[in-house]
Amino acid sequence: FFRTYTMMYQSSNQANTRQTVLGAACLAGVAAVALCWTLASAPATTQLFAPTMTHTTSVAAVSAGVQQRPTLQHASAMQNMPLAVHPEQAETLSMHGMHSSVDAPKEASRNMGIILIALGSFIAGTLVNRFWGPKPAPVAMMATTGETEGEWKGGKHWSALTSSVSPVSETTDILKVLPHRYPFLLVDKVIEFEPKKRAVGIKNVTMNEPQFTGHFPDLPIMPGVLQIEAMAQLGGQVVASCVGERPADAEPAIFFFAGIDGVRWKKPVIPGDTLIMEMELLSFKERFGMAKMTGKAYVNGKVVLEVKEFTFVLAK
Repeated sequence: FFRTYTMMYQSSNQANTRQTVLGAACLAGVAAVALCWTLASAPATTQLFAPTMTHTTSVAAVSAGVQQRPTLQHASAMQNMPLAVHPEQAETLSMHGMHSSVDAPKEASRNMGIILIALGSFIAGTLVNRFWGPKPAPVAMMATTGETEGEWKGGKHWSALTSSVSPVSETTDILKVLPHRYPFLLVDKVIEFEPKKRAVGIKNVTMNEPQFTGHFPDLPIMPGVLQIEAMAQLGGQVVASCVGERPADAEPAIFFFAGIDGVRWKKPVIPGDTLIMEMELLSFKERFGMAKMTGKAYVNGKVVLEVKEFTFVLAK
């Protein structure tokens, strides 16, 4: 029963009607079969367990208080015995014998039925949960690619999933635009870029980064301020494109935070995640060197960070 109801509970939580119906049908079917078997086999069981030996207890033994379970045949014989046995004793023995001969087979049948129901429910629940229950994907990427658990794919297959992603700017190109250096360069590559409008960049989060030494030792989580900093660095490349062409030997443009508003974290970012950031320019006032942007960050297609408004100021 526990196994079956556990499977049904899990299926209900996942709103899978098919699994819930299958679990209930298996449970009801096993219970019905066990009940029919119990009712059909009750007479045969009674005959099987009916006593065939005669009782040999003497009147003297009964009078001495020897406790033995007489049968219906013995109770009937007691009625023809001499008055050495008290009438109340004879009546008690007769009733006791009747209960023993009639109820014992039924009790055995009920016990057998209960055992069959429990055993059948366990087997049915196990089979339904095995073949129709929820199955976790063996690889996290399967959740985004639609793949199901099956044959081995191999490294070439998974590597090919990113073959269509062509970077616009590699790390060496980013170093020419941003003044940040190790350990604070938090944009690994840019995969989409529209000058003076928007950009999409990637930050690969690894356990080798120094912040995870203390944040936290037993539960490494990328600090939220570093996530915002990574988005700001991506946005800085968009803002830098608004300044115009710069000499090849010129120093990278330096910008500062002037404000941030509407920050919401949705989910922690941990080592092994690939942080996909998107930044969009809202306005740029060239006279004051001030820009406003908005952005979001994603992991596995889900928003982990959302910022309503960034404010940047370019250094003269």
